[in-house]
Amino acid sequence: LEYFNQALPVHKANGNRSGELYTISSMAMSYQYMSDIKTALSLYNQALTIAKELGDNNKGTTILNNICTIYDSIGQYKLAIDYCNQALSNRRELNDRFGQATALNNLGKVYANSGDFQRSLDFYRQAEALNKSLQNRSGQGVQLNNIALLYAAVGEQEKAIDFYNQSLAIFTAEDDQFRIGNVLNNLAS
Repeated sequence: LEYFNQALPVHKANGNRSGELYTISSMAMSYQYMSDIKTALSLYNQALTIAKELGDNNKGTTILNNICTIYDSIGQYKLAIDYCNQALSNRRELNDRFGQATALNNLGKVYANSGDFQRSLDFYRQAEALNKSLQNRSGQGVQLNNIALLYAAVGEQEKAIDFYNQSLAIFTAEDDQFRIGNVLNNLAS
């Protein structure tokens, strides 16, 4: 944070709004990682304002997703869903299908955390189908694992095992050792 705090006045003095945007959003992320939610949200909102002024819809959408994850983490699901929906809408306007898959996944996660398993499943399935159409095998594997986690949470173990195994097959083919380990841990639980 020390260097960000040094960089910010330099960007401001030189009228470098893009530099301000990068610095403020990076500071927000740092505060988010340190669990200083109030400061992180304040900085993300400042960065969002700058992104809108610059017409940087891509960076603005990333910030919306980050705000969504913060509200999800503190149990403010209505706000999380609102920000996730804004991010999804922007990704659609940008025709960013990979970004759409991420936003759909985030919505699935928020609904899962809020206890609405059917809506969560719907969003995870949409994200999985989109990743499949994009030939994003890793993204598809993540979604299959998320679907398995949902089925496990509601006690449908056979369905969970089936989806874990589909996910495991993808990660094995991709030689993604980290995710293989995660799925195996999930299968063991």
